[in-house]
Amino acid sequence: MPSYFDLLITRQVQLERLKSGASVVYLRELKKFESLLRLRFSELDEDAQELSRTKLEALISQVQKDQAAVIAAANKTQAKTDADTAQLYQVQEKLDLRATTNVPLAGLATLRKGELIENILKTPLSVNGQLLEPIVKNFTATEIQRVSGAIRKGATEGQTNTQIVRSIIGTKKNNYRDGVLQTTRRNAAAVVNTSMQHAASGARHQFFEKNSETVKRYEWVSTLD
Repeated sequence: MPSYFDLLITRQVQLERLKSGASVVYLRELKKFESLLRLRFSELDEDAQELSRTKLEALISQVQKDQAAVIAAANKTQAKTDADTAQLYQVQEKLDLRATTNVPLAGLATLRKGELIENILKTPLSVNGQLLEPIVKNFTATEIQRVSGAIRKGATEGQTNTQIVRSIIGTKKNNYRDGVLQTTRRNAAAVVNTSMQHAASGARHQFFEKNSETVKRYEWVSTLD
């Protein structure tokens, strides 16, 4: 029979696979912004460098709205994934305890998904003490400003519309890894990993708290990387 610690390692390996899949979904959602960006610049009658300040800021404002909408949709999908992950890991914790102890399943209570994720969102991350929601909001604001800055920089330096778009999205020759959105992609993957790890770890903690009369104590194991 596997020990509880063995099962814990197995669950973490499974979680890493779930993170990888969720990152693919999130990045696929973010990619929709690239088409919108190309569309906005294709609608211009002149290069951004020739636009008046008012027209340039109007362009940037529209691009910001497009990007914000795309990120919001990706975040909504990820929030559902986080809630599902929390629910899954709460149930798995219950089954793992039953498999490695003499505690009957009937003696272990679980939280409703809504209550579970609400409690997790109120719990700071163990790594830095921050709450998850502000991290997501900061990611959104930072990445929007990153793209806006690239547009302003390109217009100031006299770049053509094609060059500005290329500086943001990247070039096909380099597999689109040389644009500012590559940083957005890396940061997005980090946010997804953080949110899912927090959901899974938080679910375990909330499960222990819910069953404090049965689970008298637990050991916190952390790995520094």
